[in-house]
Amino acid sequence: MRTSSRNYSARGSANLLLWVCVCLLGSGSACAGGEAAGDDVIASFEGVDLLREEVDLFTPDGISPEDSITYANQYVEQWMALQAMAAEATTEVSEREARFRYQMARYRDQLITQLFTEKLVEERPEMLEVSPSDIEGYYSRNRNNFISSTDWFQFFYVKTPLSGQYQVVNQMQSRNESDLDQLRSWARDNAVSWKLDSTWQPATEFLKLREGFYFGDIARVPLNTVYPYSHNEGDTRYYDFLRILQVVREGEVLPLSLCQEQIVQIIRNERKNALIEETKNILLKQAQQSGKMKDYREP
Repeated sequence: MRTSSRNYSARGSANLLLWVCVCLLGSGSACAGGEAAGDDVIASFEGVDLLREEVDLFTPDGISPEDSITYANQYVEQWMALQAMAAEATTEVSEREARFRYQMARYRDQLITQLFTEKLVEERPEMLEVSPSDIEGYYSRNRNNFISSTDWFQFFYVKTPLSGQYQVVNQMQSRNESDLDQLRSWARDNAVSWKLDSTWQPATEFLKLREGFYFGDIARVPLNTVYPYSHNEGDTRYYDFLRILQVVREGEVLPLSLCQEQIVQIIRNERKNALIEETKNILLKQAQQSGKMKDYREP
């Protein structure tokens, strides 16, 4: 008897591994059916059919007809290859290891739980909203978890082919924001590269500026002093201006701006895990109270 492979995951989220897992386990919802071959059957392997419906569900939206055909053909080829490999794996592995079926069943449950978790989070969009106070609070409580593995530099830099630009030194040294605005405007027209913001750069990027720096180790110069120097690139001489604002050394605590994205992900994951744990406890309690869940262990 023919059986049909049906997938009802969200369109465009092609999870071939989930399909293989379900079919290896002989899941009735995914691999049972009994439809005869016809226009809806694109490929078949030992009674398991690949339906056009499945290919349509996993073909991404918004692509051209040509790309859609290409993607569909690739999907079919992957399906056939996975069927052949899965059939061999079922024969070879299950004969040698009795735990294979239990491992696959556990993995299938984990994948389905992951999809369920994604659905739970979609229904609670506020969980993904992390405020600045949330970020700052987590950072202050866990500073020792954000130790730098390299040196980081916060600096101003201007590189220009024009000589005699002494105003650059004065404007870069100034604490007045209007002077920096004037320097940024000048740099846009007269510099080949510049950095006049407070973003951080790792040592690998910062040390690229040391060519021509004749004041010693560029990574060890005093902070907040403007250093003019120059270097040649081919037949062109460039004039450089550097002011290091702050440095974080390897082994020191990273500044908040370098940890912000990581902290956001940590907080979101913690909330997701808490939601999963809460939902799990509720569902387990309901299953026990209804009699669906039975525990035969001795108390």
